[in-house]
Amino acid sequence: NQSDVLHLNIGGSTNVAVFRRTLTRFENSLLASQFSGRWDDSLEKTKCGSFFIDQDPNVFVPLLNYLRQCDHNTSSKVKILPPPPTPEFCSMLEYYGLLSSIY
Repeated sequence: NQSDVLHLNIGGSTNVAVFRRTLTRFENSLLASQFSGRWDDSLEKTKCGSFFIDQDPNVFVPLLNYLRQCDHNTSSKVKILPPPPTPEFCSMLEYYGLLSSIY
């Protein structure tokens, strides 16, 4: 269900809750595939049951915030700007198959 709230542990230090639809916004990405619901039982989880994301929170959280802004933007007149394209951010986007979708 796209309205499921997923609990993520990012890099072992940052815990967040996010709608499944936020993570699956770009359908052809690895991120969307991982969190489509088909693989929930095989994804790595913490002892508390949160999905573990092995990324630097300082790099992943800006992506998450960008995806949330896109999800909440209902106006076609408002352009949501992605985070600055640092090498670390772009490398992560490439890993998740999001580079061309974001930039």
